[in-house]
Amino acid sequence: MTMRVAEEGLAHGAKIRGLVMIHPYFLGTNKVCSEKLDPAVRESLRSLWCVMCPTTTGDDDPLINPFVDSAPGLESLACGRVLVCIGEGDVLRDRGHAYYDRLTASGWRGEAEIWQAPGKGTRSTSSSRTATRPSSRTRSSATSSIVDSDGDGWRLASVITY
Repeated sequence: MTMRVAEEGLAHGAKIRGLVMIHPYFLGTNKVCSEKLDPAVRESLRSLWCVMCPTTTGDDDPLINPFVDSAPGLESLACGRVLVCIGEGDVLRDRGHAYYDRLTASGWRGEAEIWQAPGKGTRSTSSSRTATRPSSRTRSSATSSIVDSDGDGWRLASVITY
């Protein structure tokens, strides 16, 4: 989206201030070390991409691989801050890290940070934890977001209400 906004802009002068990428989903035909963590998961992610985008040209489609020559240049990213969150056990970890490295080397004028969750992998984002439905007398909601309230850095803010 931020790449498209760089080309087209937003209505009413709106701007995107920042981008948070949580377990970025990038593919490519070149192999990276983290894909060896679980080749079956890597293949499953490739298959999922083909289902989500049946007209894809494959793993080097610029829609899923921002590093191919036909992909838009990262220097035109339409925001001032980027936080890339990767998981230590994620098969796509090295691709997320490569995105961060290329972004910071691209000439993009924003501020980028990378954060790695220890031990977390792709499957941890869709864990099999079970949730119970609140009773009719209890209403609850939970939200988590990464915010920057004072301009000094990113922090995770979680709010749970009952």
